Parts: sequence; structure tokens; C-alpha cells
Amino acid sequence: MNTYRILTPVEHDGKRFEPGYTIDLEDAQAAPLLALAAIEGPVAAVVPAEAGKSSKSA
Repeated sequence: MNTYRILTPVEHDGKRFEPGYTIDLEDAQAAPLLALAAIEGPVAAVVPAEAGKSSKSA
């Protein structure tokens, strides 16, 4: 199993994955998504920063 970066919205196992996130897939699962350029990789697993999270202090 490898980790891939989502490039276009993907639905897998009943969950929607948005661009920028990563997903773990078997080679057979990844092949058609790679062919469509919906994912890239394999890549190192990375968790994207939370959207809208502010680093300002009070």
C-alpha cells in the first residue's frame, strides 16, 4: 500500500477526498486514478494544515 496526493475530488470507500489531501491505496486501486491524473505519487504521507486556522495570538 502506498500514499498518494489527491489532485481532483475523489470518492473512495464511500468518502470524498478533496485536492491536497493524501490517501492510502493498493496499486490496483491507484492505477486508474493515476491514469486519470486524479492522484499523484506515491508520496510521503503528509497531513495538510487545517483550513482557516489562525496562528495569531491574543
